[in-house]
Amino acid sequence: MKLTQQLNQKQTQSIKINQQLQESLNLLKLSNQEILKYVNDLVKDNPFLDYEKNKKLNINKIEFNSNQPSYIENYKKNIKRNFNEINKSNLVTNRDLIENTLEQKKSLREHLTQQLNIDINSPEEKLIGKMFINVLDGNGYINEEDLNNIYNKFAGIKIEKILKKLQMFDPPGIFARNLSECIKIQLKEKNLFNENYKFLLKNLDLIAKNKISTLSKKLNLKENEILKMIKVIKSVNPKPASVYDVNEEITIIPDIILEVNHGIFKVTINKSFIPKINFNKNYYNQIKKKKMLRREKEYLKDRYIKGKWIIAALNNRLTTLEKVTKEIINHQKKFLLIENGPLTPLNLKNIAEKTGLHISTISRATTNKFIETPRGTFELKYFFSTGIECGPNSLIISNKIIKEKIFSLIKKEDKNKRMSDEGIVFKLKSLGIKIARRTAAKYRISMKIPTSAQRKNINF
Repeated sequence: MKLTQQLNQKQTQSIKINQQLQESLNLLKLSNQEILKYVNDLVKDNPFLDYEKNKKLNINKIEFNSNQPSYIENYKKNIKRNFNEINKSNLVTNRDLIENTLEQKKSLREHLTQQLNIDINSPEEKLIGKMFINVLDGNGYINEEDLNNIYNKFAGIKIEKILKKLQMFDPPGIFARNLSECIKIQLKEKNLFNENYKFLLKNLDLIAKNKISTLSKKLNLKENEILKMIKVIKSVNPKPASVYDVNEEITIIPDIILEVNHGIFKVTINKSFIPKINFNKNYYNQIKKKKMLRREKEYLKDRYIKGKWIIAALNNRLTTLEKVTKEIINHQKKFLLIENGPLTPLNLKNIAEKTGLHISTISRATTNKFIETPRGTFELKYFFSTGIECGPNSLIISNKIIKEKIFSLIKKEDKNKRMSDEGIVFKLKSLGIKIARRTAAKYRISMKIPTSAQRKNINF
Protein backbone atom coordinates (compact mmCIF):
# COMPACT_ATOMS: atom_id res chain seq x y z
CA MET A 1 0.00 0.00 0.00
CA LYS A 2 1.39 3.35 -1.03
CA LEU A 3 1.21 6.13 1.47
CA THR A 4 0.94 9.68 0.19
CA GLN A 5 0.98 12.88 2.06
CA GLN A 6 -1.19 15.75 0.87
CA LEU A 7 -1.22 19.33 1.99
CA ASN A 8 -4.61 20.98 1.72
CA GLN A 9 -4.73 24.72 2.07
CA LYS A 10 -7.93 26.20 3.44
CA GLN A 11 -8.41 29.91 3.61
CA THR A 12 -10.62 31.30 6.35
CA GLN A 13 -11.56 34.89 6.89
CA SER A 14 -12.17 36.19 10.36
CA ILE A 15 -13.48 39.63 11.01
CA LYS A 16 -12.07 41.33 14.02
CA ILE A 17 -14.13 44.22 15.29
CA ASN A 18 -11.71 46.68 16.79
CA GLN A 19 -12.40 49.12 19.54
CA GLN A 20 -13.15 52.02 17.21
CA LEU A 21 -15.74 50.10 15.18
CA GLN A 22 -17.36 48.79 18.33
CA GLU A 23 -17.56 52.28 19.80
CA SER A 24 -18.89 53.65 16.52
CA LEU A 25 -21.72 51.11 16.63
CA ASN A 26 -22.45 51.99 20.24
CA LEU A 27 -22.50 55.70 19.35
CA LEU A 28 -25.23 55.05 16.82
CA LYS A 29 -27.50 53.63 19.51
CA LEU A 30 -27.22 56.66 21.79
CA SER A 31 -29.99 59.25 21.91
CA ASN A 32 -29.13 62.95 21.79
CA GLN A 33 -29.53 63.13 25.57
CA GLU A 34 -26.99 60.33 25.99
CA ILE A 35 -24.68 61.90 23.40
CA LEU A 36 -24.63 65.10 25.47
CA LYS A 37 -23.21 63.24 28.47
CA TYR A 38 -20.86 61.29 26.20
CA VAL A 39 -19.43 64.49 24.67
CA ASN A 40 -19.00 66.11 28.07
CA ASP A 41 -17.11 63.05 29.34
CA LEU A 42 -14.91 63.08 26.23
CA VAL A 43 -13.86 66.69 26.75
CA LYS A 44 -13.08 66.04 30.41
CA ASP A 45 -10.97 62.99 29.56
CA ASN A 46 -9.17 64.19 26.44
CA PRO A 47 -6.85 67.25 26.71
CA PHE A 48 -6.94 67.80 22.94
CA LEU A 49 -10.72 68.17 22.67
CA ASP A 50 -12.47 71.44 23.38
CA TYR A 51 -15.87 72.99 22.81
CA GLU A 52 -16.29 74.94 19.57
CA LYS A 53 -17.34 78.07 21.44
CA ASN A 54 -13.68 78.41 22.47
CA LYS A 55 -12.57 78.95 18.89
CA LYS A 56 -9.41 80.80 19.92
CA LEU A 57 -7.81 78.07 21.97
CA ASN A 58 -4.99 79.19 24.23
CA ILE A 59 -2.18 76.75 23.50
CA ASN A 60 -0.20 78.34 26.31
CA LYS A 61 -2.79 77.46 28.93
CA ILE A 62 -0.14 75.12 30.43
CA GLU A 63 3.25 76.75 30.93
CA PHE A 64 6.32 74.56 30.71
CA ASN A 65 9.27 75.59 32.86
CA SER A 66 11.44 74.14 35.57
CA ASN A 67 9.39 75.72 38.35
CA GLN A 68 5.94 74.55 37.21
CA PRO A 69 4.89 70.93 36.53
CA SER A 70 3.84 70.16 32.98
CA TYR A 71 0.45 68.81 31.96
CA ILE A 72 1.99 65.34 31.82
CA GLU A 73 3.42 65.61 35.31
CA ASN A 74 0.05 66.66 36.63
CA TYR A 75 -1.43 63.59 34.98
CA LYS A 76 1.05 61.12 36.55
CA LYS A 77 -1.24 60.24 39.45
CA ASN A 78 -3.93 59.03 37.09
CA ILE A 79 -2.00 57.87 34.06
CA LYS A 80 -1.52 54.32 35.29
CA ARG A 81 -5.25 53.97 35.90
CA ASN A 82 -6.07 55.55 32.54
CA PHE A 83 -3.51 53.37 30.79
CA ASN A 84 -5.08 50.25 32.28
CA GLU A 85 -8.54 51.46 31.27
CA ILE A 86 -7.35 51.83 27.68
CA ASN A 87 -6.15 48.24 27.68
CA LYS A 88 -9.40 47.02 29.21
CA SER A 89 -11.45 48.88 26.62
CA ASN A 90 -9.67 46.95 23.86
CA LEU A 91 -11.31 43.75 25.04
CA VAL A 92 -14.31 42.88 22.88
CA THR A 93 -16.71 40.32 24.28
CA ASN A 94 -19.25 38.32 22.31
CA ARG A 95 -21.98 39.91 24.41
CA ASP A 96 -21.05 43.32 23.00
CA LEU A 97 -21.53 42.03 19.47
CA ILE A 98 -24.95 40.43 19.93
CA GLU A 99 -27.99 42.52 18.99
CA ASN A 100 -30.33 43.02 21.90
CA THR A 101 -33.60 41.76 20.47
CA LEU A 102 -35.52 41.51 23.73
CA GLU A 103 -38.52 43.81 23.82
CA GLN A 104 -38.06 46.47 26.46
CA LYS A 105 -40.74 47.00 29.08
CA LYS A 106 -42.92 49.88 28.01
CA SER A 107 -42.23 52.99 30.05
CA LEU A 108 -44.97 55.16 31.55
CA ARG A 109 -44.24 57.95 29.07
CA GLU A 110 -44.45 55.55 26.13
CA HIS A 111 -47.74 54.21 27.50
CA LEU A 112 -49.18 57.70 27.92
CA THR A 113 -47.85 58.92 24.56
CA GLN A 114 -49.54 55.99 22.83
CA GLN A 115 -52.88 56.97 24.40
CA LEU A 116 -52.28 60.62 23.54
CA ASN A 117 -51.75 59.77 19.86
CA ILE A 118 -54.91 57.65 19.80
CA ASP A 119 -57.36 59.72 21.84
CA ILE A 120 -56.43 63.32 21.02
CA ASN A 121 -56.50 64.59 17.44
CA SER A 122 -55.91 68.33 17.87
CA PRO A 123 -52.20 69.15 17.27
CA GLU A 124 -52.45 71.95 19.83
CA GLU A 125 -53.91 69.65 22.48
CA LYS A 126 -51.31 66.99 21.66
CA LEU A 127 -48.54 69.52 22.21
CA ILE A 128 -49.96 70.49 25.58
CA GLY A 129 -50.49 66.82 26.42
CA LYS A 130 -46.81 66.11 25.69
CA MET A 131 -45.82 68.91 28.04
CA PHE A 132 -47.95 67.41 30.80
CA ILE A 133 -46.39 63.98 30.19
CA ASN A 134 -42.90 65.43 30.36
CA VAL A 135 -43.41 67.11 33.75
CA LEU A 136 -45.00 64.17 35.57
CA ASP A 137 -43.24 63.43 38.83
CA GLY A 138 -42.22 59.99 40.09
CA ASN A 139 -45.70 59.34 41.51
CA GLY A 140 -47.54 60.37 38.35
CA TYR A 141 -48.65 63.77 39.69
CA ILE A 142 -48.57 67.28 38.20
CA ASN A 143 -47.23 69.86 40.63
CA GLU A 144 -48.75 73.33 40.84
CA GLU A 145 -45.64 75.12 39.56
CA ASP A 146 -45.53 73.09 36.33
CA LEU A 147 -49.29 73.49 35.92
CA ASN A 148 -49.03 77.27 36.29
CA ASN A 149 -46.17 77.37 33.76
CA ILE A 150 -48.35 75.58 31.21
CA TYR A 151 -51.29 77.88 31.98
CA ASN A 152 -49.07 80.94 31.44
CA LYS A 153 -47.52 79.59 28.24
CA PHE A 154 -50.87 78.80 26.64
CA ALA A 155 -53.01 81.67 27.89
CA GLY A 156 -56.55 81.58 26.54
CA ILE A 157 -56.53 77.83 25.89
CA LYS A 158 -58.77 75.56 27.94
CA ILE A 159 -55.95 73.82 29.80
CA GLU A 160 -58.30 72.45 32.45
CA LYS A 161 -60.37 70.72 29.77
CA ILE A 162 -57.25 69.09 28.31
CA LEU A 163 -56.07 68.02 31.76
CA LYS A 164 -59.44 66.36 32.40
CA LYS A 165 -58.97 64.34 29.19
CA LEU A 166 -55.51 63.27 30.29
CA GLN A 167 -56.85 62.25 33.71
CA MET A 168 -58.98 59.64 31.93
CA PHE A 169 -55.82 57.88 30.72
CA ASP A 170 -54.48 54.64 32.12
CA PRO A 171 -53.24 54.07 34.83
CA PRO A 172 -56.18 55.47 36.83
CA GLY A 173 -55.25 58.48 38.95
CA ILE A 174 -52.54 59.70 36.58
CA PHE A 175 -52.10 63.49 36.08
CA ALA A 176 -53.64 64.30 39.48
CA ARG A 177 -52.50 67.46 41.24
CA ASN A 178 -52.52 65.92 44.69
CA LEU A 179 -53.41 62.77 46.62
CA SER A 180 -57.03 63.81 47.10
CA GLU A 181 -57.59 64.33 43.37
CA CYS A 182 -55.74 61.09 42.58
CA ILE A 183 -58.15 59.12 44.78
CA LYS A 184 -61.14 61.05 43.39
CA ILE A 185 -60.23 60.13 39.80
CA GLN A 186 -60.00 56.45 40.70
CA LEU A 187 -63.27 56.44 42.65
CA LYS A 188 -65.00 58.05 39.66
CA GLU A 189 -63.50 55.35 37.45
CA LYS A 190 -65.20 52.78 39.73
CA ASN A 191 -68.46 54.80 39.73
CA LEU A 192 -68.19 55.14 43.53
CA PHE A 193 -67.59 58.84 44.02
CA ASN A 194 -70.35 60.71 45.87
CA GLU A 195 -70.78 63.52 48.40
CA ASN A 196 -69.69 61.33 51.31
CA TYR A 197 -66.44 60.40 49.59
CA LYS A 198 -66.01 64.03 48.61
CA PHE A 199 -66.16 65.00 52.29
CA LEU A 200 -63.70 62.26 53.29
CA LEU A 201 -61.21 63.37 50.65
CA LYS A 202 -61.36 66.90 51.99
CA ASN A 203 -60.56 65.51 55.43
CA LEU A 204 -57.79 63.02 54.74
CA ASP A 205 -55.97 64.41 57.78
CA LEU A 206 -58.77 63.10 60.03
CA ILE A 207 -58.48 59.68 58.41
CA ALA A 208 -54.73 59.74 58.96
CA LYS A 209 -55.34 60.55 62.65
CA ASN A 210 -57.96 57.75 62.82
CA LYS A 211 -60.69 60.20 63.92
CA ILE A 212 -63.49 57.81 62.94
CA SER A 213 -66.00 59.04 65.49
CA THR A 214 -65.51 62.64 64.38
CA LEU A 215 -66.09 61.69 60.74
CA SER A 216 -69.11 59.62 61.75
CA LYS A 217 -70.74 62.59 63.44
CA LYS A 218 -69.96 65.01 60.62
CA LEU A 219 -71.36 62.67 57.97
CA ASN A 220 -74.14 61.30 60.14
CA LEU A 221 -73.09 57.76 59.29
CA LYS A 222 -72.30 54.74 61.43
CA GLU A 223 -68.66 54.14 62.20
CA ASN A 224 -68.65 50.77 60.39
CA GLU A 225 -69.90 52.53 57.25
CA ILE A 226 -67.08 55.07 57.55
CA LEU A 227 -64.58 52.23 57.95
CA LYS A 228 -65.90 50.54 54.81
CA MET A 229 -65.48 53.76 52.84
CA ILE A 230 -61.97 54.25 54.20
CA LYS A 231 -61.15 50.68 53.16
CA VAL A 232 -62.24 51.55 49.61
CA ILE A 233 -60.11 54.69 49.66
CA LYS A 234 -57.09 52.71 50.82
CA SER A 235 -57.66 50.13 48.07
CA VAL A 236 -56.81 52.58 45.26
CA ASN A 237 -53.26 53.32 44.15
CA PRO A 238 -51.97 56.60 45.68
CA LYS A 239 -48.97 56.51 43.32
CA PRO A 240 -50.25 55.64 39.82
CA ALA A 241 -46.75 55.73 38.31
CA SER A 242 -45.33 53.29 40.86
CA VAL A 243 -45.71 50.27 38.57
CA TYR A 244 -43.57 51.96 35.92
CA ASP A 245 -39.91 52.84 35.81
CA VAL A 246 -40.10 56.65 35.96
CA ASN A 247 -37.12 58.98 36.07
CA GLU A 248 -38.59 62.38 36.77
CA GLU A 249 -35.45 64.14 35.56
CA ILE A 250 -35.68 62.70 32.06
CA THR A 251 -37.90 64.36 29.51
CA ILE A 252 -38.42 63.42 25.92
CA ILE A 253 -36.29 65.73 23.81
CA PRO A 254 -36.68 64.95 20.10
CA ASP A 255 -33.54 63.81 18.31
CA ILE A 256 -35.05 64.75 14.95
CA ILE A 257 -37.52 67.48 14.03
CA LEU A 258 -39.78 67.11 11.02
CA GLU A 259 -41.46 70.14 9.48
CA VAL A 260 -44.08 69.85 6.74
CA ASN A 261 -44.83 72.85 4.56
CA HIS A 262 -47.31 72.37 1.70
CA GLY A 263 -46.46 68.68 1.49
CA ILE A 264 -42.69 69.29 1.50
CA PHE A 265 -40.74 67.57 4.26
CA LYS A 266 -37.81 69.15 6.04
CA VAL A 267 -35.74 66.94 8.36
CA THR A 268 -33.48 68.55 10.95
CA ILE A 269 -31.27 66.67 13.38
CA ASN A 270 -31.69 68.37 16.73
CA LYS A 271 -28.18 69.51 17.68
CA SER A 272 -29.28 72.61 19.55
CA PHE A 273 -28.21 71.42 22.98
CA ILE A 274 -25.19 69.31 22.03
CA PRO A 275 -21.93 71.31 22.07
CA LYS A 276 -19.73 70.77 19.03
CA ILE A 277 -16.17 69.77 19.79
CA ASN A 278 -12.92 70.58 18.00
CA PHE A 279 -9.52 68.93 18.04
CA ASN A 280 -6.62 71.18 19.09
CA LYS A 281 -3.72 69.85 16.99
CA ASN A 282 -1.41 72.73 17.93
CA TYR A 283 -1.76 71.87 21.58
CA TYR A 284 -0.84 68.25 20.83
CA ASN A 285 2.21 69.27 18.76
CA GLN A 286 3.47 71.44 21.61
CA ILE A 287 3.05 68.76 24.28
CA LYS A 288 4.60 65.89 22.32
CA LYS A 289 7.92 67.81 22.10
CA LYS A 290 8.35 67.57 25.87
CA LYS A 291 10.29 64.79 27.55
CA MET A 292 8.08 62.09 28.97
CA LEU A 293 7.98 58.39 29.76
CA ARG A 294 7.18 55.89 27.06
CA ARG A 295 3.81 54.98 28.54
CA GLU A 296 2.96 58.67 28.77
CA LYS A 297 3.76 59.10 25.09
CA GLU A 298 1.58 56.09 24.27
CA TYR A 299 -1.23 57.50 26.37
CA LEU A 300 -1.12 60.86 24.60
CA LYS A 301 -0.88 59.17 21.23
CA ASP A 302 -3.98 57.17 22.07
CA ARG A 303 -5.83 60.37 23.03
CA TYR A 304 -4.66 61.99 19.80
CA ILE A 305 -5.92 59.11 17.65
CA LYS A 306 -9.17 58.77 19.56
CA GLY A 307 -9.80 62.53 19.55
CA LYS A 308 -9.43 62.76 15.76
CA TRP A 309 -11.51 59.66 15.18
CA ILE A 310 -14.32 60.51 17.59
CA ILE A 311 -15.12 63.79 15.83
CA ALA A 312 -15.45 61.93 12.53
CA ALA A 313 -17.56 59.24 14.21
CA LEU A 314 -19.95 61.81 15.70
CA ASN A 315 -20.41 63.44 12.29
CA ASN A 316 -20.97 60.03 10.71
CA ARG A 317 -23.63 59.28 13.32
CA LEU A 318 -25.56 62.42 12.33
CA THR A 319 -25.28 61.59 8.62
CA THR A 320 -26.52 58.04 9.16
CA LEU A 321 -29.40 59.15 11.39
CA GLU A 322 -30.52 61.73 8.82
CA LYS A 323 -30.27 59.23 5.96
CA VAL A 324 -32.31 56.58 7.79
CA THR A 325 -34.93 59.07 9.00
CA LYS A 326 -35.53 60.47 5.51
CA GLU A 327 -36.25 56.98 4.16
CA ILE A 328 -38.65 56.23 7.02
CA ILE A 329 -40.49 59.50 6.38
CA ASN A 330 -40.61 58.84 2.66
CA HIS A 331 -42.25 55.49 3.40
CA GLN A 332 -44.79 56.88 5.89
CA LYS A 333 -45.97 59.97 3.97
CA LYS A 334 -49.67 59.08 4.30
CA PHE A 335 -49.40 58.82 8.08
CA LEU A 336 -47.57 62.14 8.33
CA LEU A 337 -49.55 64.15 5.78
CA ILE A 338 -53.10 62.96 6.43
CA GLU A 339 -54.86 63.46 9.75
CA ASN A 340 -55.53 59.98 11.16
CA GLY A 341 -53.65 58.61 8.15
CA PRO A 342 -52.58 54.94 8.28
CA LEU A 343 -49.12 53.57 8.93
CA THR A 344 -47.72 51.63 5.99
CA PRO A 345 -46.17 48.25 6.88
CA LEU A 346 -42.42 48.70 7.13
CA ASN A 347 -39.46 46.66 8.36
CA LEU A 348 -35.73 47.20 8.87
CA LYS A 349 -34.91 45.34 5.67
CA ASN A 350 -36.92 47.83 3.58
CA ILE A 351 -34.85 50.76 4.90
CA ALA A 352 -31.59 48.80 4.61
CA GLU A 353 -32.28 48.17 0.92
CA LYS A 354 -33.01 51.84 0.28
CA THR A 355 -30.01 53.22 2.16
CA GLY A 356 -27.45 50.50 1.44
CA LEU A 357 -26.82 50.18 5.19
CA HIS A 358 -26.79 46.93 7.15
CA ILE A 359 -29.98 45.92 9.00
CA SER A 360 -28.12 46.03 12.33
CA THR A 361 -27.08 49.61 11.56
CA ILE A 362 -30.71 50.57 10.90
CA SER A 363 -31.69 48.93 14.18
CA ARG A 364 -29.08 50.90 16.12
CA ALA A 365 -29.91 54.17 14.37
CA THR A 366 -33.59 53.89 15.33
CA THR A 367 -33.06 52.77 18.94
CA ASN A 368 -34.05 55.36 21.60
CA LYS A 369 -34.47 58.08 18.95
CA PHE A 370 -37.52 60.35 18.98
CA ILE A 371 -38.85 62.44 16.12
CA GLU A 372 -41.14 65.43 16.54
CA THR A 373 -43.71 65.62 13.75
CA PRO A 374 -46.89 67.63 13.13
CA ARG A 375 -48.79 64.53 14.34
CA GLY A 376 -46.87 64.26 17.59
CA THR A 377 -43.59 62.93 18.93
CA PHE A 378 -42.83 59.31 18.17
CA GLU A 379 -39.97 56.90 18.68
CA LEU A 380 -38.49 56.03 15.28
CA LYS A 381 -39.20 52.35 15.95
CA TYR A 382 -42.88 53.25 16.09
CA PHE A 383 -42.94 53.48 12.29
CA PHE A 384 -41.89 49.84 11.85
CA SER A 385 -44.56 47.15 11.76
CA THR A 386 -45.74 44.20 9.74
CA GLY A 387 -49.10 44.23 8.00
CA ILE A 388 -51.98 41.99 7.07
CA GLU A 389 -54.64 42.07 4.37
CA CYS A 390 -57.75 43.21 6.16
CA GLY A 391 -59.28 46.08 4.25
CA PRO A 392 -61.27 46.56 1.06
CA ASN A 393 -59.50 45.49 -2.14
CA SER A 394 -57.02 43.43 -0.08
CA LEU A 395 -55.65 46.58 1.55
CA ILE A 396 -52.63 45.86 3.75
CA ILE A 397 -52.90 47.59 7.11
CA SER A 398 -50.16 47.88 9.70
CA ASN A 399 -50.64 45.57 12.69
CA LYS A 400 -49.68 48.52 14.88
CA ILE A 401 -52.73 50.45 13.65
CA ILE A 402 -54.95 47.43 14.31
CA LYS A 403 -53.55 47.06 17.83
CA GLU A 404 -54.18 50.75 18.53
CA LYS A 405 -57.76 50.41 17.30
CA ILE A 406 -58.32 47.39 19.56
CA PHE A 407 -56.76 49.21 22.51
CA SER A 408 -58.97 52.26 21.87
CA LEU A 409 -62.16 50.15 21.53
CA ILE A 410 -61.52 48.29 24.78
CA LYS A 411 -60.61 51.49 26.61
CA LYS A 412 -63.95 53.03 25.60
CA GLU A 413 -66.09 49.91 26.12
CA ASP A 414 -69.02 49.80 28.53
CA LYS A 415 -67.56 48.74 31.90
CA ASN A 416 -70.72 46.71 32.61
CA LYS A 417 -70.76 45.03 29.21
CA ARG A 418 -67.25 44.07 28.18
CA MET A 419 -66.56 43.25 24.53
CA SER A 420 -65.64 39.71 23.54
CA ASP A 421 -63.10 39.08 20.79
CA GLU A 422 -66.04 38.55 18.43
CA GLY A 423 -67.38 41.94 19.49
CA ILE A 424 -64.01 43.53 18.75
CA VAL A 425 -64.02 41.95 15.27
CA PHE A 426 -67.52 43.33 14.66
CA LYS A 427 -66.50 46.86 15.75
CA LEU A 428 -63.35 46.76 13.58
CA LYS A 429 -65.43 45.62 10.59
CA SER A 430 -67.59 48.74 10.96
CA LEU A 431 -64.34 50.74 10.68
CA GLY A 432 -63.42 48.97 7.43
CA ILE A 433 -60.93 46.58 9.05
CA LYS A 434 -61.66 42.90 8.52
CA ILE A 435 -59.70 40.43 10.62
CA ALA A 436 -60.35 36.97 12.06
CA ARG A 437 -61.35 36.47 15.70
CA ARG A 438 -58.13 34.56 16.40
CA THR A 439 -56.15 37.54 15.03
CA ALA A 440 -58.01 39.94 17.34
CA ALA A 441 -57.34 37.58 20.26
CA LYS A 442 -53.64 37.34 19.36
CA TYR A 443 -53.24 41.13 19.27
CA ARG A 444 -55.20 41.54 22.51
CA ILE A 445 -52.99 38.99 24.26
CA SER A 446 -49.81 40.62 22.88
CA MET A 447 -50.91 43.89 24.52
CA LYS A 448 -51.50 41.99 27.80
CA ILE A 449 -55.21 42.85 27.81
CA PRO A 450 -57.35 40.33 29.76
CA THR A 451 -60.37 38.54 28.27
CA SER A 452 -63.83 40.12 28.50
CA ALA A 453 -64.71 37.82 31.41
CA GLN A 454 -61.53 38.77 33.28
CA ARG A 455 -62.08 42.48 32.61
CA LYS A 456 -65.47 42.32 34.36
CA ASN A 457 -63.77 41.64 37.67
CA ILE A 458 -60.97 44.17 37.44
CA ASN A 459 -60.63 47.87 36.80
CA PHE A 460 -59.13 48.01 33.31
